[in-house]
Amino acid sequence: MCANNRTIEEQFMAWLAQNAPARFLSELYLCYPEIERHCLRIKVLKKPLFETTDLVTVKKVQKTITESRIFQFTHKKQMKKMVSAVQYYMTFVKEYNAEQTIFNQKGDTKQLLQDAAQQTPIPEVQEEDVGAKADMVSFDGLLAEDRYADLREALLSDGISSVEILKSINLWSFMNSHSLYSIQQRLIISTELTGILRNAGKHNTSAVMKYEIHYNNEIYSGDTPSEAFVSFMTTIAAKYPLKFRGLISSIHPKTTRVVVHRHDYDGSKLRLMNPEVFIDSDLTREQMELYVAWVLERCTVSPLKYSIAEAEPPDAPKKIPVENEESDEDEETSDEPDYIPKVFPLSTSYFTQKAEDYLLGRNLAGATYDELKAVLQHTMVGTKEAVSLSPHIVEMNRLLYHDEAFVDFEEGADALEDILDKLLKKNKGIATATQLYEYARSEMSMFLNDNGIIGQQVVYDLARHLFEKLEYHGKRYFFRSNIYISLPEILTDSNNSIMQKYAREKGTIVTFKEMESYLKGLGLNSDNPRSVMRIDKEPIFLIYQENEYLLAELIHMDDAFFGQVKTALKHLFEDVGDHIIIRHISGSWYNLLPTLPALLEWTPMLLQQLLHYYSKELGARTVSAMDSQNSNTLHAMLVDNDSWIQDFRDAVAVFLHDEMQECKSFGAEELRKILVDAGMISGKQLIRNMHKALGGDPRFLWDGDGNKVNVRI
Repeated sequence: MCANNRTIEEQFMAWLAQNAPARFLSELYLCYPEIERHCLRIKVLKKPLFETTDLVTVKKVQKTITESRIFQFTHKKQMKKMVSAVQYYMTFVKEYNAEQTIFNQKGDTKQLLQDAAQQTPIPEVQEEDVGAKADMVSFDGLLAEDRYADLREALLSDGISSVEILKSINLWSFMNSHSLYSIQQRLIISTELTGILRNAGKHNTSAVMKYEIHYNNEIYSGDTPSEAFVSFMTTIAAKYPLKFRGLISSIHPKTTRVVVHRHDYDGSKLRLMNPEVFIDSDLTREQMELYVAWVLERCTVSPLKYSIAEAEPPDAPKKIPVENEESDEDEETSDEPDYIPKVFPLSTSYFTQKAEDYLLGRNLAGATYDELKAVLQHTMVGTKEAVSLSPHIVEMNRLLYHDEAFVDFEEGADALEDILDKLLKKNKGIATATQLYEYARSEMSMFLNDNGIIGQQVVYDLARHLFEKLEYHGKRYFFRSNIYISLPEILTDSNNSIMQKYAREKGTIVTFKEMESYLKGLGLNSDNPRSVMRIDKEPIFLIYQENEYLLAELIHMDDAFFGQVKTALKHLFEDVGDHIIIRHISGSWYNLLPTLPALLEWTPMLLQQLLHYYSKELGARTVSAMDSQNSNTLHAMLVDNDSWIQDFRDAVAVFLHDEMQECKSFGAEELRKILVDAGMISGKQLIRNMHKALGGDPRFLWDGDGNKVNVRI
């Protein structure tokens, strides 16, 4: 190894190719620049890593990356590989130094190599072993661990006792509906068990992995293109939930196929958990490549670069010769593989490093994107990409800083973590910028003062850096609209979503006063809750009765629900004809309708709301007195969709024809009171507005003042 003219780096790369599992080579290569950069910055290394053959220094490198909290937090997803990468290099250095001694002293080559290998065994980079559990195809075997006990009991109580049935349900939704575990535990357990169920019956999964999507230093693997794509899409759904929802049911322009399906009608598709959507199980490699590019573009994800690989079944790693193994007597003449060039991403590595160095020199003065762009002599897109790839660059209120410029950065990060933990626990998974800032000013004033951190936006941005970019201590939260912070499974991006969360947790009707009080408690603007709740604009909150509202999703409106309501309406019209005054519907008829949450009784107003949004599906509609009336007002009449009655004038005409044929002339107030007594309107409705509600119709002839009307029917 050392008798040739190759550099140490070239020798190491060739050695690594012989001794590390082939499937991990590209991942290991990417570890070394990060390790080197960190150690050069803190002076553990005085020259590049691959020029360092001093074993004491390499051991210091190993100690540094395993004990540095910031390094662990910023590379937590790659820490196992980082530690393995250093261990490989340490083993190489021992062997290299042993060979140097051999050449200098002409000693026993074989014995020295054996000693070096035995002193530091080469580690294997571990993968998640889904294959082992995938073979446990029995229900009891799958849920045998004690931590699954509550889930197992709930499943059995619901009559779910086989793996086949288990595959057909959404575990996340099941645990959520049964209030099992904490929110984070639900996510972990549902992801784990779904992965095991998906691989059930596949033996030695790690040995047959064939398709990989390489993106942003992560690898998404699967036995088929579809499984690799599902793995990739799971991450996209978690990181970009709102944009991901825009992909559902969208058609790819080239394949003209739906990529993300809302339903799996024939049971042949692969399922994503959160949100529950489905992917075709028969994708080709070409389709997978097209779809990955399409998803990245549609979600405006950066970077856009990715690659697809077909991995061969992994070979067992080669071992350094030991005493009972044969080795060539003349290692110098043995065939060695050609030098494998580094696959370090030079462009991003170079610009990111240059950006970090510049910002570190700027200290707490920071820099704008424009200033950094000028220093890098790069495009704005490239500058932002370089910033996004650095775990050390913090963006706060449109200024960029290096994290080492802050005084006691780790202590500040821990304090901010404690505050967010308290807020998220107190508010059941959500927090706001206002709350965060108030707590931070009280509990970490010294850190804020020492670092010149002033203002709500700056504190919010620092928290976003820690818990969205770095996933500090393994915690990832969503930050939206510079106001909202939430756990991943409780996406919060508006006051409306917070109101929904409150109503969902209460599980029954809510009032404006409750909503206003809740929003104020979170430090949010509580003005005009009616507009925020989208009353009468979207079927999110339904009016239950005057000033009381019910979250629509609590009703669980599915095909069976609509079918029961439609049947009940059909029976009603069979009894009364094609129309009826809503207030005249008997209370016993409402018993034909589906059961409501929290044992609530049906109200005419709730029925009216349902028909407001789903008239076509249910075959009936309501007729209001005036379009401008408050939506809290009960309408005049319920009619079959095929009825000739179209508006309030028709409704009054049919009422007068049926009930008061002998009357031909009315005063405006007289007619209004007749309609109030009949239940078509209530209270003070239409006072001084009767001529407007019944105007423009030859059946109702009004005098010039709108005080009297002659009726011709």
